[in-house]
Amino acid sequence: FSRRTRSKWTLVCFPESDSDSDNTWNGSCSGCTDPYALNYDVFATLDDGSCEVVEIFHVTVNGNDNNTGAGESNDLALATLSRAIELAAPNSTIIVHPGTYEEDQTIVVNKDLQIYSMYHTTDNENLIEQTKLNGSESGSVIRFEGVSEATKFYGFVIRNGLANEDEGNGGGIHLVDSNPHLKRLVIHSNVANTYGGGIYCDHSAPLIEHVTLADNTAGSGGALYMRNGSDPTILNSIIWNNIPLDNQFDSYYQGDGNSYAISYSDIQNGQDWSMSNIQFVDLETDGVGEGILYDVDPEFVEGFSYALQSGSECIDTGSPESSLDDDGTLPEIGALTFVHTFGCTDPEASNYNADA
Repeated sequence: FSRRTRSKWTLVCFPESDSDSDNTWNGSCSGCTDPYALNYDVFATLDDGSCEVVEIFHVTVNGNDNNTGAGESNDLALATLSRAIELAAPNSTIIVHPGTYEEDQTIVVNKDLQIYSMYHTTDNENLIEQTKLNGSESGSVIRFEGVSEATKFYGFVIRNGLANEDEGNGGGIHLVDSNPHLKRLVIHSNVANTYGGGIYCDHSAPLIEHVTLADNTAGSGGALYMRNGSDPTILNSIIWNNIPLDNQFDSYYQGDGNSYAISYSDIQNGQDWSMSNIQFVDLETDGVGEGILYDVDPEFVEGFSYALQSGSECIDTGSPESSLDDDGTLPEIGALTFVHTFGCTDPEASNYNADA
């Protein structure tokens, strides 16, 4: 079908049995099936030879920054994401293997790149939790400068950033003139002395999809802060317990007005956020959309990196236009999928399954 995201239409593959006459058909289900390619089509089942791959770099905890990054073995892999970014040509792919990575400075992405954890190729969400970028309280964890929507950053835990320089903005992620796709991220326990504990947007329009922003702290905008004509889109995400609680998402008008679009997300104190400086440039595409859960506790599993408990209202309440989960249910709100166990739920039945 053809899905609209803001002003863009994306062709994806539907099986020929689908009867929705409003869809644009790709009956062959063909496209690029290489997940490392620039034009990877997650819905394609037949590779048509169109894949565009520039170069692939690997980063592992046992790598060495004197290596080339051309493989995942110890004699080839790099040790830091910063070194991989330095070596990579624009539009290259960087694969970060499981581990905790602590760099002594902010990671700076200043060219269009695809940066993935191994989750991207395996769909194993345990690899999100196992691939951590740890800020070591030495500035923002990662900063994007001048990148377009072609930049992708998928499948990481971003934590322990401390933005106390560069005006103290963006504890977890700092965006300047950048529009990356941020997906399947858990952004927690970051601090910004001034603005944007989780994410800081300066003249930036990121797509924030399946992201959990929790337990971050800032002077203002504990989860996210916008300025200078920023326009983020937030989808299937959780904003919870960021400090200040009544100011988790904030905006400052300077030069150009800010706007935003948020839908199918769980937001705490969202109706009380201080957003007086936002200017809506297009009320049809910007602002609060459908599927918002206000002040609904996501019920994170204690000590399990923000996975959802079975009773969470964030389960199966994501956007119906997003890809279904592997079990055929609607996607979750938040970074991590809840895996259903199907079976009989009647405790009186002979085939009752307590895990169902």
